[in-house]
Amino acid sequence: MKDSYAVIEKQFLQALIKLSCYEKQDFISKTCKDDHLVIVRKKEQIKYCTRLYYGRFVKNLHLLCVSNLYPEATYDRKRSCLQILLLIQDLIPDKFRLFKKRLWKKDEVEVIFHCLVMDTYEFNKQMAYQIISSISPELLSLDSKPWVDSLMEAAFKFSNSIRPIDSITAAYLFKIAKLSPIIKNILCDYYNVEDTEAITLQLILLLYEKLRVCISHDV
Repeated sequence: MKDSYAVIEKQFLQALIKLSCYEKQDFISKTCKDDHLVIVRKKEQIKYCTRLYYGRFVKNLHLLCVSNLYPEATYDRKRSCLQILLLIQDLIPDKFRLFKKRLWKKDEVEVIFHCLVMDTYEFNKQMAYQIISSISPELLSLDSKPWVDSLMEAAFKFSNSIRPIDSITAAYLFKIAKLSPIIKNILCDYYNVEDTEAITLQLILLLYEKLRVCISHDV
């Protein structure tokens, strides 16, 4: 009988030990799960804060550069601002396309456009064009036929100037006009345009005709 009690007691103790081990395992498992959830939450919080502060920093830097592209700004100031704006466009990851799209406002794009037209240095004009070409055409009203028509007329006038920098300005204005989603429809008033390569050719022919008329009038 005593032996039976001893066996039962031994089995009972073993059961208690196993139960205690199971409880410890559950506690450890639960603790690990809780710790994992805390780590996940912290990671998500860090990601959110990083995006928030990164977005604010980029936006403030963007506004600072745009505000320094005023007409009287020095060459170095304009060059530095345009370089930073161009880097911002290049460095924003593709997964933040929506943020990049919302970064620019219509009046800010107009500042870049005026910089391209008025700046007397080709390097600055080139960077201004690169920025404009990376932005939605609608922000520069390139989906508006009257605006694109006036853009091309301005390009014709600049191309008729004897100043080399004006010819460069005209070239960039034509390149901007090519960014218009309705440029084919506009050129159809003059020629039959079927592909993108033909647009450049038709613009050259159109410019040639305009300049020929101007020269004949001067003579």
